[in-house]
Amino acid sequence: SVIDAQKISLNYLKSQKELRFGMLHISVPDSELIADSIKYYSLIDDEHFFAESKFRQTRYRLDILHVKIMGLDCPGLLQGNIYSAKNININGLLANILVNMDKPYDMNSPNPQMPNEFLNSMKEIVKIDSLNIINGYLKYCERYVVKAKPGEITFNNANVSVSGIANHVAHSGITVIKGEGIFLNSGKMKVFMEIPLASKKFSLRYSGSLGMMDVSKLNSFIEAGEHRRIKSGTSQSAKFNINVESGRASGSLRVEYKDLSIAVLNNKTGSEKGIFDRIASLYGKIFIIRGTNLPDEKGLMKIGETKYSRHPDDYFFQFVWFALRNGVAEVVGFSPI
Repeated sequence: SVIDAQKISLNYLKSQKELRFGMLHISVPDSELIADSIKYYSLIDDEHFFAESKFRQTRYRLDILHVKIMGLDCPGLLQGNIYSAKNININGLLANILVNMDKPYDMNSPNPQMPNEFLNSMKEIVKIDSLNIINGYLKYCERYVVKAKPGEITFNNANVSVSGIANHVAHSGITVIKGEGIFLNSGKMKVFMEIPLASKKFSLRYSGSLGMMDVSKLNSFIEAGEHRRIKSGTSQSAKFNINVESGRASGSLRVEYKDLSIAVLNNKTGSEKGIFDRIASLYGKIFIIRGTNLPDEKGLMKIGETKYSRHPDDYFFQFVWFALRNGVAEVVGFSPI
């Protein structure tokens, strides 16, 4: 009824991945599971991992300092038909995700599942009252050229709480997610989500805010993928509210910023300069993207309208970001000097 183990290693030979536990404690009488030093990673380096397929792949690395699960249904877990717990606390989560955008998406592969689709596809019963992530770090990267530096987005000092994770329940059941963290090591971001996980349709509502930040920090992501470089700019604040019904997002974005300018880059050299570049396709030209968006004397300002429909190869966080980015483009505009 009590299991204690150390230095556990599980090798998945087909996918060439490994899962490690430094320590694992399971107590049936106490209905709890405790684990330390959890690592999940590929046994081969990134180049070999991506070379194994002619289509786009996503590489995950996870490193968790400590996990404690309380109120665990141990008999259901051992039988493999129920995943139920009162509370899951994850402390010190490091997640590193890399997508090789230099290869095409496999149109014949199953579309990425949204959270509700994933849970509804499970025959097992899932019921978790609450899940908390404390002091997490997320690094999401997209690579567009082999061996080139990928574009990256980071969140650190992230704290997330999730309540009401369940499938096979009434459609009125709503999962609530609250999170906050430091975006790109610059601005404090807060996010609130409501997702009907038991619903057959992909729907959700999310809102949030971003504090003051130097928007040139976004260059770490947009230079690689969008061939643009933010020359200057400061965001005072941003607030968004987006509603998704059956994969269609609509909402609004209010962002206050000033002194914003951008340069279009040569997608081969990454340079802003060069006579040939300017003649050929205006690469190197400086563009103003509605340099300032602050309330006027009447308190009026440009509000971004979000309209985005789910693409078949969108992952959940990609969809959330693309819908939000659509609102940013609406606010910013695009006009050359």
